[in-house]
Amino acid sequence: IAKKVGLFENKIKTAYLRATLSKRINNQKK
Repeated sequence: IAKKVGLFENKIKTAYLRATLSKRINNQKK
């Protein structure tokens, strides 16, 4: 169970990082 929770947390972290990176890129384009 602990491993599954860790993978789930990693997915959230990666998704969050991707969102922040995409926002930065969009801001730079403006």
